[in-house]
Amino acid sequence: QRYPCLQLAVEAAQHGGSAPAVLNGANEVAVDAFLENRCRFTDIAAILRRVLDLWHTTLQTEQHPVFLQAPQEIRDAIAADAWGRAQAEQWLEASATTVS
Repeated sequence: QRYPCLQLAVEAAQHGGSAPAVLNGANEVAVDAFLENRCRFTDIAAILRRVLDLWHTTLQTEQHPVFLQAPQEIRDAIAADAWGRAQAEQWLEASATTVS
C-alpha cells in the first residue's frame, strides 16, 4: 500500500508480454505531468493502474493490436511503450476537462 507503483511494476512483470513496456510509457507521461503540475503525485499510481487495466482489457478483444500481445521485435516494444503513453495522455486530458 505504501508503494503502489512498485506493486504495479511487479504486476506488469508477472503479466509479461508488452505489459512492462506499456507501464513504462504510461509512467513517463504520468511523472512528466506531475512535474508540470498537470496532476497530483497520488494520480501517478491511478494513471498507471488505469493503463495496465486497459491493457489487460484490450488484450481480451479480438481486434487488439498485435504488438500488445508479446513483443517479437524492438519495434513492438516501442509501439507498446507509445500505446501506454497515449493512454496515459488520454486519461490526463479527460480528467483535466472534467476538473475545469
